Amino acid sequence: MEEFEPQNAQEEEEFHLNHSDKLVGVFTEPAKTFEKIARNSIKNVDWLLPLLLMIVVSILANFVVMSNPTVKYNFIEKTMKVTKEKYDELVKEGKLTQEQADKSLEMQRRMFESNSKWLIISSVSQFIVDFIKFFIIAAIFYLLVKIFFHGEANYSATMVAYGLPYYILVIQVILIVLTTMLTDKLFTDLSIASFLSMDKQSFLGYLLSKADIFLIWFYGVVGIGLAKVNKARTSGKYVALVYATWLGFAIIAFLLAKSVPLLAGLAN
Repeated sequence: MEEFEPQNAQEEEEFHLNHSDKLVGVFTEPAKTFEKIARNSIKNVDWLLPLLLMIVVSILANFVVMSNPTVKYNFIEKTMKVTKEKYDELVKEGKLTQEQADKSLEMQRRMFESNSKWLIISSVSQFIVDFIKFFIIAAIFYLLVKIFFHGEANYSATMVAYGLPYYILVIQVILIVLTTMLTDKLFTDLSIASFLSMDKQSFLGYLLSKADIFLIWFYGVVGIGLAKVNKARTSGKYVALVYATWLGFAIIAFLLAKSVPLLAGLAN
């Protein structure tokens, strides 16, 4: 007599995904992938692996890009120009002497010209900052979903919804490196502003720096992920919330950076 597995056992097997399935699914079928994740136990590896990969690839990308002499030279000159303008302002305000400013500029130039030293320092800083930013942004999405939609997902599920799409950003970083090496021009994103060489210090240039197909794709998938882990029937309002939060915080960061130069890093 033919034996049949219980219905629940078949469903459990159907909805079981390993991490490689989730990796592929976030690109091909994000809605179905997050639905299946929501029906199973939430695993920390599903946000930790993509986050770590993103950070490692970004750090390696910095080393590769700075191995290009033209890109490195242009980066140093642009950075030193901005730094000099800031020091000139401090000298005018009497907070620094011209001698102190010149000495600091010379030290910074030497540090930039020595690839290994400043790249190692920036890599360690990036590792720490990216981890902190991840937890803060995931917490913001978690609270906003709770406030506006009374979502049922916990913080761990929110971290998976936000973290698993980081694989999209890994692809973005790889393409940024390839574009930079092919053009001998430093790209920090693949936005309209970068391709048109627009001044990102201007409001229009800054806004168009967000017009990057990979960023738009990433945040769209985050919205879908949040909807599915919260077991919402439709994803539209979650996607809209994510886009509004992303652009809203970007505009606030830009305005703060203009008002308080020390906060310029927020607008990056």
